Amino acid sequence: MIIMELGAIGEMIGCVAVIGSLLFVWIQIRTSVKTMRATSTYEAEHTWAVVNEQLALNPELGEAVDSWIYGSGELDARGAMLVKYWGRGVLQRTEAQYFLFKAGLMDRELWENRRDALRALINDGPTHLREWWEAELPQNAYTAEFIAQIDSGRRG
Repeated sequence: MIIMELGAIGEMIGCVAVIGSLLFVWIQIRTSVKTMRATSTYEAEHTWAVVNEQLALNPELGEAVDSWIYGSGELDARGAMLVKYWGRGVLQRTEAQYFLFKAGLMDRELWENRRDALRALINDGPTHLREWWEAELPQNAYTAEFIAQIDSGRRG
């Protein structure tokens, strides 16, 4: 074999090695994205489990939230303070999930379920829930994009 033939064989081997390396990187990236999506879904579900556990483990908070959502909305000063910050935390968790969805890391159905549940409470629930949402907006705790997601389902 002459040197030219050896060079051609070397180039072919190099080409196969590059293609193999690219295939390996593609597989790794794909696996990493699947893992990130699974982790995001787990975290989203875990977040809501924590919210429910907070209500179960803190009777004072649980009773205040229950009265606020399903009752008249009339709370004493302590109950109102608990609900205010608990509700803000729920909204912030929901907003974080929106951005996970937007980044492609959260399943569409899961995000839409969360969004629609929040929309139903704010837009179709007792009037005081909508009033609370309106009072939250000037606090600048949420992005305009998230607010639009919630308000786009408003019926009235």
